[in-house]
Amino acid sequence: LLVVVRGMILAQSFPVALSTREVTINQDMKALAIADSSIATWLLFVMEASRDRVLACVKRSSHGTCRIGSEDLVNLLLPVPPLPEQQRIVAKVDELMALCNELEEGQKKHREARQRACKASLNSLTVASKGKELSSAWKRVQDHFEVLFETPETVEDLRQSVLQLAYSGRLTKQEEKDGNSEFLLHRIQNCHVEGRTFGGRRKKGQAAIDPLHCPPLFDIPHSWRWTYLDFLCEMIGDVDHNMP
Repeated sequence: LLVVVRGMILAQSFPVALSTREVTINQDMKALAIADSSIATWLLFVMEASRDRVLACVKRSSHGTCRIGSEDLVNLLLPVPPLPEQQRIVAKVDELMALCNELEEGQKKHREARQRACKASLNSLTVASKGKELSSAWKRVQDHFEVLFETPETVEDLRQSVLQLAYSGRLTKQEEKDGNSEFLLHRIQNCHVEGRTFGGRRKKGQAAIDPLHCPPLFDIPHSWRWTYLDFLCEMIGDVDHNMP
């Protein structure tokens, strides 16, 4: 999971992506090695949905560069549903995002058609001679002013709404047969990937956060659990300087 942690883009956005091949990153990014590949897409959606909380942690240097501290990132609270529900949510989000893409493409074609109409109307206005021809051209522009000069629409708010519904448990129906996510969290806590141990920064047995000691950000389904980002992945921010 690749995240941007430094740069002016953090003034308004929090870029996150899953890598599908070996990559090299610079100091403006962090790579998070996910403990269990089965949660990768869910974790991507949750990080995208957490954009506003992450951006609230952004600090600026004396020369204005934005950055996210490593501690703020690893201590990010995330909701974790049982794995079967994660898979249902991912499928539903994919379906709704496809609809968003269709809506966005339709808006793009609509804007292009509107721009062509706008140019044609303005051209007829500028080349019109005096009198009736000019009056007719101006009336055509005036009658369609709101359509011709409409501010381009965006579906970004709709995408964020879908993600918010997904990571708060309101996008799909919970099923009792799924159990809860504690088993998944403990499995992740004790797993080893390429010699790395996950969850090592926290005390064993505290994968799921006790709501009495850490008030939740919002209500989640009873089968879900809160945990920290560093229980789900290990941050890679630099090379091993001890390597030959």
